[in-house]
Amino acid sequence: ILDPALTYGRLPRLDRVLLTHTDADHLKGLRFILGHFQVGEFVWTGHAGDSEEIGQILDIARDRGVPVRPARAGDRIDLGGGAVLEVAHPPLEFESPGNNDHSLVTRLLWRGQNLCLLCGDVERKAIRSMLDSGRDLQARILVLPHHGGKSSHSPELYDRVAPDAILVSSGFLNRFGMPNKTVLAEMRNRRLPVFNTADLGMVQAAWNAPHAVPSLRSVRPVSLRSPTAPNFLEWSRHLIEMDKDRKMLLGEAR
Repeated sequence: ILDPALTYGRLPRLDRVLLTHTDADHLKGLRFILGHFQVGEFVWTGHAGDSEEIGQILDIARDRGVPVRPARAGDRIDLGGGAVLEVAHPPLEFESPGNNDHSLVTRLLWRGQNLCLLCGDVERKAIRSMLDSGRDLQARILVLPHHGGKSSHSPELYDRVAPDAILVSSGFLNRFGMPNKTVLAEMRNRRLPVFNTADLGMVQAAWNAPHAVPSLRSVRPVSLRSPTAPNFLEWSRHLIEMDKDRKMLLGEAR
């Protein structure tokens, strides 16, 4: 799945590969990528959990000369052009029996603008740790933790991030029922559009400038999208109006 998407119209070359954690649904696709792509750096938390495959992944990286970088809360990964990935979790001293809670959480910034918070599979203990850290988590787009699962439901997190839109990665008709109905109801109450890969296929978010309204699009034809999926054009218009209101309020504050 990853290979065709990443090589469409471009060479098999990646500046960086980030592994959130060592669960199979996040790890297994990297074996081929690290083995066949030119990769500049492999970033992970250093927490292996009970995974045996992570050792094989690290062996591939070493054999191909890919630098391995452990990441912890407070680290900043320079993406170039003023873009930075800020590591929000886990801190060095963090402990949890659950592998999900050791997920790498990053926030994308571009010249100081908070664009997107990517939460991996963190659940309640990790979310509590992030909230208690006092770290700035605000972002215009929130990628829901753990595919929108109930064990990661946190109204306090949504308050702190204060997003304009929600992205969720989930499989069509997955047996876990993700995203959870309680989570989706919360988003409806907050009037936040949810862009779900189960409905839309791959969703791309892009910014043409740090202060610009993000553009979201699906690569799946409209005829194959779920009828309940949000309308991209309507959402873009709504976001532009929200942006105008923000600028007006900032002008009045000055």
